[in-house]
Amino acid sequence: MITKPSLEWHYQDALKLLHPTLKDEQLVTCAYGTRIDYIYLRPRRDDQWKLSKCSIINTQPATDHNAIFAEFEKY
Repeated sequence: MITKPSLEWHYQDALKLLHPTLKDEQLVTCAYGTRIDYIYLRPRRDDQWKLSKCSIINTQPATDHNAIFAEFEKY
C-alpha cells in the first residue's frame, strides 16, 4: 500500500526496499491476513546510516500483530 504522504515526502517501505520481489501476501503482519505494521524511511545519498536488514518477527501469542525489525549500519 502506498500512501499519499509517503509519495509526497519520498518515504519508502523498509521491507519492500530490501525485499522488492516479495508479494503482499508474503508480508502479512497480523492474524487477519493483512499487513498493518510498517517501518518507513527516507533514504538520503549523504546519510551515514543505511538499512542493512529488515524482517517480520512472529510475536504470537503475545499479540495479534507481528513485529517489524529493522537494522541500520553506520557507513
